[in-house]
Amino acid sequence: MLPKHLAMRKQLIQAALETDKTIISLDETVRGLFALAAKHVGEIQGIIWVNPERTTEEQPISWLRNGAPAEAHRQLSAYPTE
Repeated sequence: MLPKHLAMRKQLIQAALETDKTIISLDETVRGLFALAAKHVGEIQGIIWVNPERTTEEQPISWLRNGAPAEAHRQLSAYPTE
């Protein structure tokens, strides 16, 4: 059985896969872990991840106002892991 914190993170990805493939979260640590996993797990590579606190880098408000499009640079597979 997975520890509770790992199970909750897994549920986050499962929810994204079952809905609009989008995650809005402040957790950069988990984002980095999922980005690493995305290198080996094709199913999660296209998940969009936006951090609402990264207003300069990610411009989340503008993104939302434009309909939250699935832009390639927001995908887990595009997130720098090194």
